[in-house]
Amino acid sequence: LEASAELAELLQPPVDLVDVLPQIVSTARQVARARAVALWSSLGPEHDSLSVAPDLDADDERVAALLAEARAGFEPAGVGAVVTSSSNGEDGEGGEDGVPLVVVPLRSHLAPVTALVALAQPGSGLLDVEERELFAAFADQLALSLDRTQALADRQELALISDRERIARDLHDIVIQRLFATGLQLQGVAAMTGGSAISERLDKSVADLDDTIKAIRGTIFELQDRRSDSLRAAIRQLVKEYVPVLGFTPVVRTS
Repeated sequence: LEASAELAELLQPPVDLVDVLPQIVSTARQVARARAVALWSSLGPEHDSLSVAPDLDADDERVAALLAEARAGFEPAGVGAVVTSSSNGEDGEGGEDGVPLVVVPLRSHLAPVTALVALAQPGSGLLDVEERELFAAFADQLALSLDRTQALADRQELALISDRERIARDLHDIVIQRLFATGLQLQGVAAMTGGSAISERLDKSVADLDDTIKAIRGTIFELQDRRSDSLRAAIRQLVKEYVPVLGFTPVVRTS
């Protein structure tokens, strides 16, 4: 119950899962009194989180090898299954090479996680049915909390996208149209004045309005096009990265 309460507190938005997941896994290891606990990610092994007991720090490579072996044969079927991992291919629970793992698939619909895995201590109560059920209940609570956190983040992102689209529409449908109409009026006045200095100043004002319209269109593209594979967005991001090096902000125009 304490671990679940701590879990709920850690996952209160706003939260960065990259920073929080290691704390969650460490809490799970302490609760389970396990040699190590890993949280497997559906994004791949490089995104997994791992917590190892302090007395196993020198044995990190062996722990990682055992988890990699278990991950390769993982099938999200049963809940709280005990899998005996062996570095030489022989099964056993008490031997040097046989290490019991408790694998609990996570019923997550939004968060990119697949299973919570514990390396049991020799003679650990984690291998008992009751302890495994408690560990599975904690895993269910973890999956539910991660899904809630992901759902809130998705909703916030959707609200941000909606605001960006509304602002982009207002800029395009109202601001640009009014600037364009003002430019046409100035061009008409310039035509009536002939080739005087006033006409030249009006033409310069029209050119400035055209530049303003182009700048606003660039802003509209920035608001609308948030895809990571957008060439326009990639170029603008590259320009922003080079601003400190150049000492000024380059102007990017797209035709």
